[in-house]
Amino acid sequence: MIINEDTNRAFNKTSVEIRLKEEISEADLKNITLEIKDSSDDYDKVWIFYFLPRQESGNGD
Repeated sequence: MIINEDTNRAFNKTSVEIRLKEEISEADLKNITLEIKDSSDDYDKVWIFYFLPRQESGNGD
């Protein structure tokens, strides 16, 4: 589930934060990543951050 998306057209970049319900396989992470990159074709730079259930965005966990 996407919990935050921050786009910056001036720098042609976007960052996406994803909340995972549980740990998933590397193959599943790769599939999610490819889907996000495909839907973000308008940007040169795409950062994707994944968070496990107990991790919070922005607090260094």
